[in-house]
Amino acid sequence: MAVTASRMYSPLAPKTRELGRITVGKGVSLQACAMSCIPGERFSELQPRTPSLDASTMVRYIGFMRHLAKFFAISWRAGQVHSSALSACTGKVGRSLTFRLGSLERHLPSRALRQKAQQVREAVERGGLDPMPVVLNHGDLVPSNMIVDKKTWVVKGYVDWAEAEYMSTGICLYGLEHLLGYMEGAGSARRPRFVYYQQAEQLRHAFWTAYQQQVPEIASPEVRGSLMLAREVGIFLWRKRTDNPFLGHGF
Repeated sequence: MAVTASRMYSPLAPKTRELGRITVGKGVSLQACAMSCIPGERFSELQPRTPSLDASTMVRYIGFMRHLAKFFAISWRAGQVHSSALSACTGKVGRSLTFRLGSLERHLPSRALRQKAQQVREAVERGGLDPMPVVLNHGDLVPSNMIVDKKTWVVKGYVDWAEAEYMSTGICLYGLEHLLGYMEGAGSARRPRFVYYQQAEQLRHAFWTAYQQQVPEIASPEVRGSLMLAREVGIFLWRKRTDNPFLGHGF
């Protein structure tokens, strides 16, 4: 997967090559790989944690959003449309997609979210993702895995492809939500909450404008609807692995 990511998303993914196996201890065999270093800073170290963004920050942030759109455009072009998107998603998460949504449908804390999970599951089962190309998706598209130039915020690459698998493009759009605000109260006694920037909609608009310029197909209502379904699936899948701050907001 790492080698495929480096080929598919080059130069935005580390170059990876296998070195063979080494034996350590009593018969313990490890796979050894070499990976190139992507220079820069994790965006999580630079991301503002104030409700409002000043003018100079907005300029850098909008540029960052355009670079993110380029990443999603590469994903779109590298993928392949199948007669059944579900059957083409054969990874650990992809092959259990409807099961995971069904679990959320039963266990989410509010009736509204349970109903939303049901609607998303039913739409997926009806083939709602079929117009989406299936491609290698990053499994953890969060600010700490986005490497940028410290001064300009130009994206240099994306790291940590350990959980990558083939799924419908657009499922990683949950990553966009991470960039529209910040967690407040993390590490404190009170429950953390996600705070959207006052300029969040401007940043969202910048992303979608750049994305559509590079992938004109998403202007089609049918394709856009399928893409937004993929985004909702991604938000729900993120809920399966952590306490998702976007449920109730990202929708």
